[in-house]
Amino acid sequence: MSLLFERIAIVCILIGIADGFNRASSRRSILPLNALNIRKAVDVIHERVVLSQIVGEYVSLNPTSGSGSFQCLCPFHNDRNNPSMGISDDKGLYNCFSCDAGGDAIKFVQEIEQLSFQEAVVKVIELSELSDSEKKSLEATENDKGRRFTKEEMEYYRQ
Repeated sequence: MSLLFERIAIVCILIGIADGFNRASSRRSILPLNALNIRKAVDVIHERVVLSQIVGEYVSLNPTSGSGSFQCLCPFHNDRNNPSMGISDDKGLYNCFSCDAGGDAIKFVQEIEQLSFQEAVVKVIELSELSDSEKKSLEATENDKGRRFTKEEMEYYRQ
């Protein structure tokens, strides 16, 4: 019997189940972290990135009656049968009614991948459907002195 479990474990490792492999984490990073204007990238994420597209890379989504609204099993706690996480593309926010997880696309990726804020911004940009030229426009330049993060924004993403 233990030989059977050993073989199952080996197969799981080979297909990526045991180490948390998923479609989103299998992509290689194309944006170097230090070359990105993080403030500009955050603004683009909030304006142009569709939250359900990012969350859909990690979990299976079910559309609800409202347009741009979805439900799914929450990946942040042991959700078994009833979807407890709601996703609103219109608001760009997700919220779990069981464990109170919630936030935007950056916060979702930050939590599910256990990344720093800057790494999560890069990951969301990579997962987004932005064109290569749009992604290239987010690169930092010597003259970048755009809008700075507010204290509230920094605290929100630090949690």
